[in-house]
Amino acid sequence: MNLATEPWIPVLSTDGSRNLVSLEQVFANGETIRDLAVRPHERIALMRLLLCVAHAGLQGPKDHEDWLHCKPRISEAARNHLREQRMGFELLGTGARFEQVRALVPGQESDSTEELVTKLNFALATGNNATIFDNGGASLEVRAFPPSELALPLLTFQCFTPPGGSGYTGKCPCGDDNMLHTILQGRTLAETIWLNLLDRESVEESLGVGAWGQPVWTFPASWQREDKWRRVATATYLGRLVPITKGLSLQQNGTNMIAKMILERKGLAYPSFRKSGFREPTATTFSDGSKRWLLKGSSSVAVWRNLPAIIAKQRSDKEGRAGCLALQRFGGSTPIDLWVGGLMVVNTADIENTVESVLHLPTGAFSTDFQAFYDGGVKFAKAWEGALSDGIGAYRRRLGDRFGKPGSPNRGRRRGAKIRYKAATHFWTRIESDARDVLIPLCANPPDKLKCAAPFYLDYARDESRWGPLVRRAAEEAFSVACPRASARQAAAFGEARQTMWRSRPQPEREKNDGR
Repeated sequence: MNLATEPWIPVLSTDGSRNLVSLEQVFANGETIRDLAVRPHERIALMRLLLCVAHAGLQGPKDHEDWLHCKPRISEAARNHLREQRMGFELLGTGARFEQVRALVPGQESDSTEELVTKLNFALATGNNATIFDNGGASLEVRAFPPSELALPLLTFQCFTPPGGSGYTGKCPCGDDNMLHTILQGRTLAETIWLNLLDRESVEESLGVGAWGQPVWTFPASWQREDKWRRVATATYLGRLVPITKGLSLQQNGTNMIAKMILERKGLAYPSFRKSGFREPTATTFSDGSKRWLLKGSSSVAVWRNLPAIIAKQRSDKEGRAGCLALQRFGGSTPIDLWVGGLMVVNTADIENTVESVLHLPTGAFSTDFQAFYDGGVKFAKAWEGALSDGIGAYRRRLGDRFGKPGSPNRGRRRGAKIRYKAATHFWTRIESDARDVLIPLCANPPDKLKCAAPFYLDYARDESRWGPLVRRAAEEAFSVACPRASARQAAAFGEARQTMWRSRPQPEREKNDGR
């Protein structure tokens, strides 16, 4: 099967139909494709591949001006590159293979092992993987898959190979520290590809001179043994877009693959952001001068709460927070949509969850005022979460439960944390849609009364903000869920604890100064 010419990519067309298309069809018919129809981690891997093909076909763009005018050239340039490099996109066979080492024979390689191909798909149950989303994993029968169903899992696996396991010592580029990826979204897939293309000039400014590189499928056959090509694969923009983190070879039967310890048992070491400073172009980064870290996915902190960091402009001294590189070229004069998502791995190899969110940004969203007011709105909600926690604690104490008795403090703390977590989850989930419908438009055009006062989050306590009443109602609702009042004793505790919550609430600056 050749991935350039045969269908394997799930897409949603502008007419609402779902289809499988080839790489050539993506670039030939991109204006009629609305979006990719895949899971979050698959979207990230596919977008990296499509961008890499487009970059290779254009051999650029060279600078910002070239990017502005390159959109009409992408389709033909990408298809020409796919025709020239067609052999590099073969999934099976005895020659070059896409995202694999040469064809291996089971048992003839001392540093190789035979595995089931189901391990490529994180949603399928194999070995220690849970069967919650894949009841077929409980069967004793070995499952076989056609090549068209193996291509996407293979690509995604190479981008998100969990740390650990034989033949692997480096970080996988897409899963570095459970990072969140930001992708600009257009009206069609063709526009989405164009919006996320970077130019050579900006890449070298951000990642260093010589950081452009070339796709791994254009490397010579012996590249794994040469330091020069290993550096291009692991430390350049195009080399990392479509990584090879494990030496794999799919077998013709569709059930097995051979996992080989490439590079003399050392694996390919992809430098992480913390240690090397090499950032993935879709990452949101932080730095305080002495330490750097990435914005990571979380099951407890929704993506919208980190919007100011996600859309932050990169500072000239490269300190502070900075959003994805493709976003740096936008000045905020037009609305834009962002897709943000990632894959979360725990215990070095266990897949915990996927995260994704679509954020609709209005005109002016990149201004410092917008980010300050939005940050203040999130802080206001966070302050109400603290008041909610205080109220729950007061309620339990009134009933004689101090979240821990002498001799068993850990058990009490765990019970208290569970109750508070349940209430906080209800609270943040309740206001998530309000953040999209109310907070974002409000911050784009705030009332004059909100513009003047500081600190920002205290002003949201005023009713005219519209955000304040929504947050208060969500906190009251979460408090009622966590603190039942079925009996007279519970009702009395509820009333006293509610007063505690309201005393802890964030208040307008004027009222605090008046001692109210």
